[in-house]
Formats: sequence, C-alpha cells, structure tokens
Amino acid sequence: MIKKYSQFQKTLFFTIFLFFFIFFDLHSHSGRTDNEGCHNDKKQNTKHCHQSEIADVSSSQIRVIDGDTIELNGNKIRFSGIDAPELGQICQKDFKAIECGSLSKNFLVNLTNKKSIRCIIEGKDFYGRFIGECFVEDISISSILVKNGFAFAYQKYSDAYIKDEEFAKMKKLGLWNMIFEYPWIYRKNN
Repeated sequence: MIKKYSQFQKTLFFTIFLFFFIFFDLHSHSGRTDNEGCHNDKKQNTKHCHQSEIADVSSSQIRVIDGDTIELNGNKIRFSGIDAPELGQICQKDFKAIECGSLSKNFLVNLTNKKSIRCIIEGKDFYGRFIGECFVEDISISSILVKNGFAFAYQKYSDAYIKDEEFAKMKKLGLWNMIFEYPWIYRKNN
C-alpha cells in the first residue's frame, strides 16, 4: 500500500529537512586553523583538517569589503572568530569622532596590498558568505587584525584570538587607544 501525504505533511517534512540542513551548514566551528587548514578538536582530542580551500590569490584579485570580510575571485569570505567595526561606525579619540570601521578596513587593505593570500574555508554563514581563515605570508590575517587592535576576538563563536586581543588591549593598540563600542553591540543598537 502506498501512503499519500497531505500538502501539510509534505511542507512540514520539507521545513524540518531545510532546518537541519541550514543548522548543520551554518554551525561549522570557527576555531583557528594552521596554515595547512588544520586545528585541534578539543572535545575529541584529535587533529582535524579542512579540505575546502581557495588557493593562493594575488592582491590584484582581492577586494577588501570591510575590516573582517574580503572578496576573492567573486567569493565573499568573512574571517572566522573575529569581529571588526562596521563601516560607518564611529569611535572617539581626544574628543574627536573617528570612523573606526574605515580604520579597520584600511589596515586590512594595507596588510593585503601586493601580497599573496590563501584562505581555508570552514563553512558558510546566514548571508551566504564563506567563513574561513585567511593567511598572508603564512600568518593568520585574523590574528594580525586582532593583535594590532583593528578587530576583536568574537568570543561568541571562538576563543582562538583571546590572547591576541589581550596583547592589543594591554599595549593600547588600534581601537584600544580610543573609546569604542564592540561591533556586535553596535549592530544590535543600530
């Protein structure tokens, strides 16, 4: 006997399937990887390597979107585990308004200018952007941004850059030398 499903049952099944597909696709980890795309999985005490990689690309093929997102060959890549100020976000230093989102973006532009970039892709986010870690001269761009105070460790998703952030905060580098609002709070309030 062949069972027929109602339109409601079909819709319900499809919705549940779609939810699990999106949930598991969006919740890939965002921990720091080495320059070969590997990291240690603390829960399982194993080393795990990512196969999805965008190969070395010269800076002529790179477009910096903002302080934590670039575009390589038409693919938007959001750096995992960090958060940079939004474009248009204002910070304050010596009673002067400073566009701290532009500061972060310009730092990233200078960092990647005329350099070869390699990215390890970890998944996709809600907006369809790739999530990953990118390297310039085998050094994590995310680490450089956070350690110089132009991005923050996004502890909601990763603890990979906490020490870099503590260093920048202690040395009062970049944004730590001014009054700012964390980007996730800025987005929530605006």
